[in-house]
Amino acid sequence: MKLNGFENYIITEAVNYYKETAEEEVKKLDEAGKRSMIAPGYYTQVCKDLLYKIDKLTLKSYIKERNIRINNK
Repeated sequence: MKLNGFENYIITEAVNYYKETAEEEVKKLDEAGKRSMIAPGYYTQVCKDLLYKIDKLTLKSYIKERNIRINNK
């Protein structure tokens, strides 16, 4: 079963929110002089890979339509 555009959108927004929150947390630790077990950029890369997989599970017609809208901005 494939995801529709709305399902893809909801998951994408959640993943991006998590990525931003996690990266900010790593940055705050670094600024406070504390060492994080996670390197800056790690969550960004993991989430990028996850979003790629989510797109593979989404109807191709939605992905084409979304990419056209993004390219026309």
